[in-house]
This record gives sequence, C-alpha cells and structure tokens, in this order.
Amino acid sequence: AITELRNSASQTSDDHPDRNRLLSNLGVALDNRYNILGDIRDLESAVELLSKAVSFTPVGHPYRSAVVHRLGVAVLHRFIRLRSPADLDFAINSFVEAASFTPPGHPARPERLADVGMAV
Repeated sequence: AITELRNSASQTSDDHPDRNRLLSNLGVALDNRYNILGDIRDLESAVELLSKAVSFTPVGHPYRSAVVHRLGVAVLHRFIRLRSPADLDFAINSFVEAASFTPPGHPARPERLADVGMAV
C-alpha cells in the first residue's frame, strides 16, 4: 500500500485538488508502519508528508482539521521517541487547532478533544 501511495503522490501535481489527501494518507501509512516496526525514518517521512499535506490544505477547507490532527499524532509519536519538548508543544497546538475547527456534532470531535486532554 505504501508503494502505491508513493507512486500516486509522485504522479500528482501540486495543484491537483486531492494532493493533500494523497500526502496525508501516505503520511498516516508511514506513521502506522513506524508504530509496528519502529523505524524512525518512517516517522520522519510521515511528519514531512503530513506537514506538506497541511500546507496544501487551506484554512477553512473541510479536510484541514483531519490533516492537522494526523500531523499532531505523528509529531506526538516523535515526541514519545525523541523527547523533544518542541514536538510536544507542536502536537498540542495541532490538536487544539484540529478540535477548534471540528464542529459540535461531528463524529471526530470527541477524539480530537480527547487528544488535546491526553497531550496536555
């Protein structure tokens, strides 16, 4: 799956409307693989790809809160591994942003609010 996602992402132009989703899905897949195998290179790639996905997702876009949340999760995993306080701060801020743009009644809102509380 990671190979196919990489191929799709590499063949999709920066102005394609689904570029953010492809980068986000690839980032999440690499973060998941990191959680299974523990290879820090997967985690670093996940953070890089998810950061790019956020940059391709403007404020107000309906998918932005999900992408920001996914980036926060990957950066929190990096904090757990490397213990950089800056990563923890970044993850908390990402969770706060994601929760603030997730409207009441949205099925992901409880998880996003819980992640804010867990990270703090």
